[in-house]
Amino acid sequence: MSLIEGVGDEVTAVFAVLLLLFVICLAWISTNIRDIPFFSVIIVELTNGARRRATAANRRDSPVSDSDDASSEHAQEEQEVVEAGNVIEELPGNAEQSLPQEVTAQAQNFGTEKRAVPESRTGESNSGENVSGKDSSNESVEQVALSTDLEKENSEEKIDQDLSETELRRRRVEFFQRQSSSKEPSIIQASVNQGNSSQPKVSKEEKPQTVIDASEAATCKASQSENSFNSQSESSDLNQSDSNVINQSDSSSSHAGSSSVVNSGSSKGCQADSKKSKDSTNSRGGNSGQSNAHQSSDPLDGESFGSQINIRLKYLNDTQRSVIASPNDTIGQFRRANFAAELSENKLVRFIFNGQDLRNDANTLQAYNIVDNSVIHCLITQANRNAESPRMQHDDNVFDIGMLMLPLFGLLICLVWYLRFEYRQFFTATSTVSLIGLLGTNLIQVDSRPENDFINGYLQQNDFFRNVWVTSGMRSTSNPNFYGWNGDYENNLITPDRQYWIDTTSSRSRIGEIIVYRFDGVNYGWDLGVRIDKYSYICEISQTEAFRLNPEKRGFDYGVSFADLDKVRRGPVFEADGQPRDLTVISRGLFALLECRAEGYPQPNYKWMRNKYGNVTNDLSSINELITSDTDSRYTLTNGRFTIQSPAAEADSGQYVCVAENTVGKIISNPVTLSFGYLGEFSNVRDNDVNAQAYDGTVIKCSNINYRPALIYNWRRGRNEDRAEYIYTETTPYVFMSYNGQLYFSEVTRVDEGLYYCQVSLTSLGDDAVGLVQAPSRTSRGIRLNVQAQAAKTDWGPKIQDDFIAVFPKPPLKGQNVRMECFAYGSAENYEQMWSYSWIRKGKPMPTTVKFSDFNRVMTIQNAKLEDQGTYTCIVRRGNQASDTKDYVLSLEAVPYFLIPLSHQHADKGSQLTWRCEASGYPPPVYRWYRNGQLLRSAQGDMIVSGSTLTIQSLDHKHSGMYQCAASNSHGTSMSEAQLRVLYFAPKFSKNPLKDMVGALNGEITIVCEPEAAPRPIITWKKDNGAISSDGRRRILPNGNLHILDLSYADRGFYTCQAENSAGKSASTSRLMVKGATVISRPPVDVTVGVNQTAFLQCSASYDTNLDLIYLWKKNGMIIDPKHDVHYRYERSSSRNGLFILMVQFKHAGRYECVAKTTLNEASRFATVIVVGPPGEPAGLVGVPGSITTNSMKLNFVPGTDHGSPTSYYIVQKMNEYSKEWELVEENFGDVTTRLQGSAMLEEMRQIYITGLLPGNGYRFRVAAVNKFGVGIWSFPSMYLRTLSAPPANPVGDVMGGGGSEGVLTIRWLTVQRQYHGGPGLKYTVYYRKYDPNPISEGLWSKVNITNWRTNSTVVQVGLDNYYLLYDVKIGVMNDFGRGPNSTVTQIYSAEGMPPGTPQNIECDAYNSTAMYIWFDPVPDTREAMKGRISGYQVNYWLDGEEEPVYKRYIRYPGQRDECVAIGLFPDTNFWFEVQVYNSAGLGPLSTPFIQETLHQAPDLYPVELQVHSHGSESVKLTWRGISTRRFERVLAGYKIYLWPANEHYRTAKVIETEKFDVEWVLYGIEKNMVYAVRVAGFSDGGDGKKSPTVYFTLGGSIAVDNTTTSVKYYGIDSSADTQLTNVMTLACALILTMFCLV
Repeated sequence: MSLIEGVGDEVTAVFAVLLLLFVICLAWISTNIRDIPFFSVIIVELTNGARRRATAANRRDSPVSDSDDASSEHAQEEQEVVEAGNVIEELPGNAEQSLPQEVTAQAQNFGTEKRAVPESRTGESNSGENVSGKDSSNESVEQVALSTDLEKENSEEKIDQDLSETELRRRRVEFFQRQSSSKEPSIIQASVNQGNSSQPKVSKEEKPQTVIDASEAATCKASQSENSFNSQSESSDLNQSDSNVINQSDSSSSHAGSSSVVNSGSSKGCQADSKKSKDSTNSRGGNSGQSNAHQSSDPLDGESFGSQINIRLKYLNDTQRSVIASPNDTIGQFRRANFAAELSENKLVRFIFNGQDLRNDANTLQAYNIVDNSVIHCLITQANRNAESPRMQHDDNVFDIGMLMLPLFGLLICLVWYLRFEYRQFFTATSTVSLIGLLGTNLIQVDSRPENDFINGYLQQNDFFRNVWVTSGMRSTSNPNFYGWNGDYENNLITPDRQYWIDTTSSRSRIGEIIVYRFDGVNYGWDLGVRIDKYSYICEISQTEAFRLNPEKRGFDYGVSFADLDKVRRGPVFEADGQPRDLTVISRGLFALLECRAEGYPQPNYKWMRNKYGNVTNDLSSINELITSDTDSRYTLTNGRFTIQSPAAEADSGQYVCVAENTVGKIISNPVTLSFGYLGEFSNVRDNDVNAQAYDGTVIKCSNINYRPALIYNWRRGRNEDRAEYIYTETTPYVFMSYNGQLYFSEVTRVDEGLYYCQVSLTSLGDDAVGLVQAPSRTSRGIRLNVQAQAAKTDWGPKIQDDFIAVFPKPPLKGQNVRMECFAYGSAENYEQMWSYSWIRKGKPMPTTVKFSDFNRVMTIQNAKLEDQGTYTCIVRRGNQASDTKDYVLSLEAVPYFLIPLSHQHADKGSQLTWRCEASGYPPPVYRWYRNGQLLRSAQGDMIVSGSTLTIQSLDHKHSGMYQCAASNSHGTSMSEAQLRVLYFAPKFSKNPLKDMVGALNGEITIVCEPEAAPRPIITWKKDNGAISSDGRRRILPNGNLHILDLSYADRGFYTCQAENSAGKSASTSRLMVKGATVISRPPVDVTVGVNQTAFLQCSASYDTNLDLIYLWKKNGMIIDPKHDVHYRYERSSSRNGLFILMVQFKHAGRYECVAKTTLNEASRFATVIVVGPPGEPAGLVGVPGSITTNSMKLNFVPGTDHGSPTSYYIVQKMNEYSKEWELVEENFGDVTTRLQGSAMLEEMRQIYITGLLPGNGYRFRVAAVNKFGVGIWSFPSMYLRTLSAPPANPVGDVMGGGGSEGVLTIRWLTVQRQYHGGPGLKYTVYYRKYDPNPISEGLWSKVNITNWRTNSTVVQVGLDNYYLLYDVKIGVMNDFGRGPNSTVTQIYSAEGMPPGTPQNIECDAYNSTAMYIWFDPVPDTREAMKGRISGYQVNYWLDGEEEPVYKRYIRYPGQRDECVAIGLFPDTNFWFEVQVYNSAGLGPLSTPFIQETLHQAPDLYPVELQVHSHGSESVKLTWRGISTRRFERVLAGYKIYLWPANEHYRTAKVIETEKFDVEWVLYGIEKNMVYAVRVAGFSDGGDGKKSPTVYFTLGGSIAVDNTTTSVKYYGIDSSADTQLTNVMTLACALILTMFCLV
């Protein structure tokens, strides 16, 4: 079935892909183009070309010195190469990779230009010479020119080699020297010894070390290129400002080998401000050789700046530069002064000092303790702003399609959420969690090392499987060195000092996109993971909301002063197995029983209600007919048990609910239906015959019959119903009986012909059915199977039949036995040895509850679970020759069951309650809410009922009571109940008074204050009547407890906790003593915990914090080691200390000791853990001597421990020694009824009385106890206990027979199963006699004794004259203890004799070219003429002219007849024919032979050029080209037109005959909006000729059809607007759903 009715899945998929592509294109178009590196490369190339032209024009307009002229040509050619190429080549390490992508692209582009630059005409010079600041400008120019040539040669020789660090530094110096020589050489200052005016050679070791901020230099150049693109004059100013990029240290503070810091990224060098550049140049006086110019331009000279400080800026690529600033400068001024170019380009500049992010622009440098020579880390990123790029000017009037993305995304999210609730069956848990994540949930964000250490420690103690844990950290895709929380690299950038990697290798070597915690064998730390993997996750919550994670535990005793908790008032709640179940009465029974059980205090009272109108309703409050003993004398009500004596459909069928009520409130049980089975009658009209071709597969369908609720099918075969025998697939494996009632044959032959009878018996779908007598059954009239002869096929198949894989019940339900059937057609020869069936489950193992039967053709999943869903494949093999497979996707439907049932609520008055229940089921359930049995609806200002959520806005005492959430679908209704207590009372300390405590000197202690109060009280503390407030040493925790650090003797005294709410106030006081020893300040307390739950034993010690403290735990004196027992886990944190017991089992109950030990002393305290749960295993299950009878016995046993709840009843199972399967005996043996009276020892034992056993059988028994926590462990099975032997109680089954040799009577039966023998020595006695329809007296019986009980047939001689006579047959059973019952008398025919009759007056006539019509006088179908009954006639035939063969070809025709048609003959050929009659004994005598010739061949050609044209409002015109017959063909008689709807089978075609010369025909009655198919064939006396190819058409004429498709569907277009809108909306919803699934 397609996703959208009328639209193929292929079309839907294409539209989904197109829609997805459209969304991707829309997102791409809405992205700002300036962020695409490709465009950046193009723009840089253009701007540099413009810049060269601007530089040349500036040089022509401005006078230059001789020195400038000497190197101007070379400097012009090399300028761009050096700036964009060499700078990047000289970067250290991975610095080049850290550059922005556009700068790298520029460098690659300029690298191409560099190879095209002509070599310099200057001479060689020693590039290692230092440049003095006092040298003339001509010497500087010469030095730069010589260095430039050498630089070019070196760069060409080593372009693909790694450069040494010294070489890199040398090249950097030369680059800035060349740059300075061509522009403003006066600012270059070389490092020389003080007072030395010469130019000594500097060794390689003594060369100045230069540190360059390469990324800033490249950014600066890119900025200049962009600005020079605008105007020539602006480019000139930029060239002048470029001279400011180098700031070297003062010669007075420099020496050989010192480090000079080169500032290549200064804002002075990047500003495109011509005025500033000119002013800067003029201030230097234009003389590069004067020392005063050096002093005025050197920013690193601290003496010239007075109070200014030197600051080093360090970048992520480890480059540095130094700047000068005032301590009073603000962060904003400092950022604007030194990064103006970056800010003008909309880049984000961030500073980090000592791990602190300097975000506040108003704070000064001094406020952040930034002093001289401080190092500030600088992070420069591209800000996500909507500011326009200088090179991309947008028209304000142009519509920005990107503005639609956010609204469209919001609408899409809303639509998907709507679909989530309307079509929740298509949304998995993963997709729902993803949707929730879209709305704001966050994973953990680690902001400090203590937080990281806490996570590391917690995971080491709790993550036993060493999982990988995902965080909200992400890696930047544009810069792999950047990481941010939640993908925010601006506001949540993760600084290097806050990264906690387990692998300290380079960031670029890591693979992945998200930050995860991974275990490296020692610790947990950061690593990268990929998004497609599955991880565990860590969530975080605000401290102000943390109390919601650990709410105050309240029970029914909260606020109630009761010593006996069992006497605490609580409402009724149904027990785990206390809900009633549907019941079906399939036959007449003595009684029907419905039962419910609930617990509560006071003990609940029960009532049963019935829907008096009999129809099923989902509003359970409308089921209001009260059932009492007065309603009907047949009704008995005892507590929750409702018994109906002699149930009747008219009076008792309907929908029932059980109501349990006490003084707290009332609840309603799941509604149950008491139904009665019904089985109608088969029709008296016999079904049509089933005609099948020999050696083909076929199916016989059972006749229609009305029934309720389900049927069991059996098939019988015989000449009539009395003689019909049961079909057993064990003996005829090529036959298969499906659960749907149909009988399948993998291959039929003439042997399978006959009458088949369908026998049905009434049954129920589930296990809850009653009936004391045999279920009603019916047998249909005979359905004849005719097998038409054809040539035998060679081995063929298997071919899985179209009805399979078949699944039952329909639909398959969770909790039922799901039956899956598979059957294939194919050659049935040697079926058992050659054929094999097998099953697999794709991608998963087969369920453990699977059972196979019927040659593995049936697979049954017992008690199917949702996890059993999946794709199952049936594989059929025929030896090693061929195979076939078919898949079936098993999807289970289910009665609603609760994933999140209601839990009891004990809430404060005036608070808001949001109550949720969540049920699963298919179809998806709908929800209703009830309070005290009444349906709830939303009330303005009071409560809101919305699906599975109930919200009470302001709780009041009127809201107290019993609430139920009902989940319903088409399969039933499930209820979940819980009590709401609205509390309002003043604080009480009666249960948790403050206790005197002892603390250790210099230790710490927590004084717990846990009053009961509603609403939540405000806690205040006093010491010796003086108020206490939180300070550095004493702190009142959010939960109200008082925590004191560094205890001293001054802390001794009386501490009072005062709790106050709107209802009142109360206080409790304890005394604190301080001692110089370790003491247990918070001892463990006794704990009662349920099995499979978690227990926590607190234990906190106060001790001298100068000593080391360890905690040890012991259980019953044995030290607990959590490393060897995963159930235990030590917990030690700032908030609590203690021992966790995970997944508590009964073995964990005992006495626990907490030991707090220091190097000087220790302290210990004890607590007891009590584990409650289902009862323990009963023991000592034995039979009571003398109590065993033929069908009953008594069992004694000792009950196990009750585990905290009294046993309600016992469940008993039995196993027969022959069946080997456990069967339920009785569900409810009440504990009270099983107690023995007498001595104390007897009172500890229990006794149960088992009935309904079979005599002479050995049984094993086992017992399980049930209490309010559930079903306990089964006891160890008893020894085999054998009932006393007795005569057999059951007769043989299904007596049948017939057939065999003449003169015998064959009798068959089903043997008695072993468990029904009743004792040893079982044997049969077969009685038979001739049938007398009008007996005058009881005739004498002949008998045959059968001593082997496994024998299932016998043959007796009755004489040759007694052929085909009816005999009465019955079979008796007996054993060594006596005779059992006889079977009912059955009539069986003796064997038939060879038929003596012969067909007379046989004649033949040609039917067509390949068939012959034969008629004759039939043989009378009488006992005398046939020695039995006619089974059919056999026609033998052979070719004329050949000797009569011994083995003739033949065709059999079943049943009595006087004519037949022999097929498969040759055209225009003479054949001899003869006829024989046959029955089960064999063939009769041959008739007289008759010779006849077949007709000439039918037309071999078919009409062509078949076309359909529009003709009228209900007609079309059909035309074709006629055919001509050939010499060996019969003369053409006319044409046949085959017309049928295209969506139906060809066999339904309407046949229209035309005349011989017709070549066109008008077809009337053609309907609109329907596709038809038509074929045309010529015909003659020789038969029908070949048919033309199929042509498809509509009322408008022929249509084109893809011949590769298997079917054609056409739907007319409704022009109405409503229909079009519906179609569009349906398609849109389907496309969005498809896209969502793809994503």
